[in-house]
Amino acid sequence: MTKTFFLARFWRGHRALTVFGIALLCLAIPSLAASLVDHRQLAGVSVWIKPIKFMLSTGLFLLTLAYFAADLPAGRRGWQLEALAWTAIITSLFEVGYITWQGAHGLESHFNGTSQTTANLYRAMGVAALLLTATSFWLGCLIARRSDRLKGPYRRAIVLGLIITGIAGIGSGAAIAANLGHWVGDPGSDIVGIPLLGWSRVVGDLRPGHFLAIHAMQILPVFGAAVELAGAQSFWARRMVDVFALALVAGIIGLIVLGYKGLPLFPY
Repeated sequence: MTKTFFLARFWRGHRALTVFGIALLCLAIPSLAASLVDHRQLAGVSVWIKPIKFMLSTGLFLLTLAYFAADLPAGRRGWQLEALAWTAIITSLFEVGYITWQGAHGLESHFNGTSQTTANLYRAMGVAALLLTATSFWLGCLIARRSDRLKGPYRRAIVLGLIITGIAGIGSGAAIAANLGHWVGDPGSDIVGIPLLGWSRVVGDLRPGHFLAIHAMQILPVFGAAVELAGAQSFWARRMVDVFALALVAGIIGLIVLGYKGLPLFPY
């Protein structure tokens, strides 16, 4: 019963977000299979690694939006939820589609200025990423203003998590763009990074901070739910969520600063 209710929340939140979120997660399976038989590499790792990472990340992003959208009362959704949902879907499909297309052809998708076409597509992908991340902030504001169904620390954690992802996700992405890449230093390739994530272990890397920012929308609500289940008093429970949110923001900033100083998060 609980499992059925959990799965039904996604569908009730937004059907299209749920369908496309699951589709992106499922696309990672054939991409993983391709990586086992296709031995071409980019930056020292399989050409399929980046598409797989973005399929998983954006699929989870869409499903998280759908899950929390279920807490908006049916009579208070309106055009804004539809607009943010389809903005998230279209931009995520464009971003993942372009990254996968480039990867399948053995080409870089990010910071690729080898031709005017690839430079323009990279800029378009940057705009798509900005709009996609902003939908988290948008949903957080909608829940803060319109939902009276969630009370206490869990509701506060949902709102703060979505807003932090929207702001810090864009900010950390801008830091990578301003640096013209995620490395601070020259590691030579991602082969020296930790498995799958690829974060460098020899030079600074801005990706850990961006990762924490993008996944604040999942991390903070989990903490809020744990606080609420522990039965903490309402006032102090909310303050615990606030402190954890501040620590999360401090962690994001700290990881970006660490990267800019050229220091790896997990050195050898």
